[in-house]
Amino acid sequence: MMNIEYLKSKTDEELEELLGRATGETTRLVDRVVQEFFTQPMGTKIYAHDHHGTRQADQLLLKTVAKRLEAEHHAKFHLGGHHGCYIVRDTPTLRELILKEFEKRENDE
Repeated sequence: MMNIEYLKSKTDEELEELLGRATGETTRLVDRVVQEFFTQPMGTKIYAHDHHGTRQADQLLLKTVAKRLEAEHHAKFHLGGHHGCYIVRDTPTLRELILKEFEKRENDE
């Protein structure tokens, strides 16, 4: 439990950050980036911006996304970050593979 005098000494921004740490916002951001990862075409840069607004927070968010993709989806990707933190899917989705196969069959006919 935090001391009220400690809290009174904080700026409004610091108080908002303290409150934001337990809101589930990062989890929602990770979910959004994972969903975008699988809906964008292979090779698309998907940028990750954390709600704290710092490059370090963005990088931490991206690492969290990468861990989720590796653990739950065994996805192949690479990370970038010279001009912002982003992730790129390196392998096609099952949907893309199926569509490509049907396209190939159509062209063979």
